[in-house]
Amino acid sequence: FLAARRAKAQAFPSRPIRLVIPYPAGGTTDVMARALQGPLQQAFNQPVVIDNRGGGAGAIGMNEVAHAAPDGRTLVISNIGPTSILPALQPNVGYDGLSSFEPISLISTAPLVVVVHPSVPATDLAGFIRYARSQPGKLSYASAGVGSLGHLSSVLFTRMAGIEAVHVPYRGQAATSTAVMAGETQFLISTSSSAMSQLIGEDKLRLLAVTTPEPSSLLPGVPGMRDVLPGYSVAIWFGLLAPARSPAPVVQALNRVVVEALAAPDIDQQFRRFGQLAGGSSPEVLRREITAEIQKWRKLIEEAGIRQE
Repeated sequence: FLAARRAKAQAFPSRPIRLVIPYPAGGTTDVMARALQGPLQQAFNQPVVIDNRGGGAGAIGMNEVAHAAPDGRTLVISNIGPTSILPALQPNVGYDGLSSFEPISLISTAPLVVVVHPSVPATDLAGFIRYARSQPGKLSYASAGVGSLGHLSSVLFTRMAGIEAVHVPYRGQAATSTAVMAGETQFLISTSSSAMSQLIGEDKLRLLAVTTPEPSSLLPGVPGMRDVLPGYSVAIWFGLLAPARSPAPVVQALNRVVVEALAAPDIDQQFRRFGQLAGGSSPEVLRREITAEIQKWRKLIEEAGIRQE
């Protein structure tokens, strides 16, 4: 059995590689897939087929890869949502974010942002927390839906900051910035977007902080959380995964190509344009990230009694 696995690993890849995207075409994950498609094809001299399998908040595409043959020819670009959050929200989702996959490499990371309606009488995060504490139950925050990263990040924020606020879920992220701009809700914690950046530039939204302890080079001059809310840290990551039990030589070969590709200046510039910092990692670094995030969000989901209907 071991000899057979070694032989298959040495022959990798003898057929095309399928790169599954657990979302519809046209989004951030698509851009990442196409940035890696060329380097993978060139390195392995095989076609790399991008396969969009959207639906179920990423669960359909993740299940497709979790139950594929562990030969390195079926891969998925996932992120914190389908990998670390969804299995905690839906125990019967059909896969485990850790044991069902073999981590290959991080692809990118980015902080979330805290924005408020311009009518909020605060120009920094400390001032906003003081104001929100003085208005228990009167403020509301938007999210892209129950169990979304923005929702969970907001729950964590309000709990750690001692704020009582009302959750108002919307259908998708695009609607959340519009909701805060219109004054339907007072604040939002979310991944950044070009549309949000435009609203901030037009003073229709006020940007207070990024959600990582330290500032980010993606948003120069915007403070992090370290001095105001120590211990609070949220970032979104994207990573490349293979089915569990994929041969170690295959994982190592894929890792080398991905890490080298992500170090290219043109990919760094391309990723920064849609608010991500490109950067590869060892498989173990990605495994530790997944493990920590699963523990973190599962604990919050249980403590806060969050349920998807």
